[in-house]
Amino acid sequence: MNLSYRLPAVLIGTAIATLIQPQIALALSSAEVNDIAKQITVRIDGANTGTGVIVDRQGNNYTVITNWHVVQVAGNYTIQTADGKSYQVNSSQAKRIDGVDLAVLQFTSSQAYKVAELADADKLTEGTNVYVAGWADPDRLNSERGYIFANGSISRLLTKPKDGYGLVYNNVVKPGMSGGPVLDDRGRLVGINGKAVADARTQATDFAGIPINFYKKPSPTQVATRPASSPPSSRSVAATSNNSQAEEFFQQGQDKLKRNDFQGAIADFDRAIALNANHAGAYEQRGGAFLNTNKPQQAIESLEKAAELFERQGKQGDAYRSRGVALYASKDYRGAIAAFERAIRLNPNNAPAYVNRGFVRINLKQYEEALADFNQAIRLDPNNASAYSNRGGVRYFLKQYEEALADLNQAIRLDPNLAIAYSSRGFVFKQRKDKQKALADFRKAARLFQQQGDQELYQQSLKQIRELE
Repeated sequence: MNLSYRLPAVLIGTAIATLIQPQIALALSSAEVNDIAKQITVRIDGANTGTGVIVDRQGNNYTVITNWHVVQVAGNYTIQTADGKSYQVNSSQAKRIDGVDLAVLQFTSSQAYKVAELADADKLTEGTNVYVAGWADPDRLNSERGYIFANGSISRLLTKPKDGYGLVYNNVVKPGMSGGPVLDDRGRLVGINGKAVADARTQATDFAGIPINFYKKPSPTQVATRPASSPPSSRSVAATSNNSQAEEFFQQGQDKLKRNDFQGAIADFDRAIALNANHAGAYEQRGGAFLNTNKPQQAIESLEKAAELFERQGKQGDAYRSRGVALYASKDYRGAIAAFERAIRLNPNNAPAYVNRGFVRINLKQYEEALADFNQAIRLDPNNASAYSNRGGVRYFLKQYEEALADLNQAIRLDPNLAIAYSSRGFVFKQRKDKQKALADFRKAARLFQQQGDQELYQQSLKQIRELE
């Protein structure tokens, strides 16, 4: 899981008295998303072939969602999980979600399998990066079914989709992958893949999926996903309800962090934790919000709790990341770097870990090392606005002004609301004695900082404006 909060600011130079703050990317690397996909994706064989996704667990009962057309053929089916184990089900157990090409079925196991984290597909826009995974049928290259992970982006969103197929994307998928997950760049389930439509005029093929919201928000006419023979206990229903509500508050907090509404985010994370005391992500993000409201001790406590929970859940990389930020908050910069290095060793493709380590290295004035970290983050994630913004700041330190300007321009292209990038670019223009462009950037930065409630940086931007006017 990647951090959406930014670490507190550090001076990029007493002579210019501005700040560099990483808006640490929400996006995971494609390798990280693939790791999630492999754990939640199941292979379906039998009367028909397809793919499914684990979306719920209650005790030893797991719920899998797939396409209705995958399991509508009468007969027996095998669900194969990530560990290679197989579970037998019958088509009679499949329950269709009314009005769309989706179905749910269940299997029972004492094994601990990862459950997909669901996101709101209504928030997707054209151009959003998505990933599709599934078990393709044999073809000319492979005589057996094989796992495929395909990256791409949303090309169209349909308002009146047939059978629910409202997500159109350019990921190349193959037969057998129907029922597989469509994941966003945080590894969250936003849809179920299931359709390919060829256009005879252009010879192009559109691939389509069904938004997961059809499962998240079932209508009263939909059939319950739990078999009637296994009614849920009142305790399990309450726990499920609490966890669902906790996730809603967590997502609300995430959205507020993106708007720099740190107090609002803290309140939402508090509610999430009250409903689910084991929500490591809520503790971690709350710690980041505390850092941004100058409450280091509360940040440390929240981040340490997150690290403890991540460790308990077997997520060592996440634990080291949280502990690294806690050590940063304690001003133990070398300890923070060591923790981030452990996180990187566990996952060398973790772009945000490089951003974090590079940011801490700025505090130690290790500019060349920080530059190397931001370079690697950009290689892993070319759309990481934070990495470009911070690399631009480091290049300013190193007096590489043209390169700094190019980086800051790219950061702004990727995130037009990244206030610190405008501020940093303003200093580059000031250094080049381009007064009008510097003023324009400081004014833009001031407006954004004010909108985001960052009074300290707002006042610093106003100071620069007064000096230039």
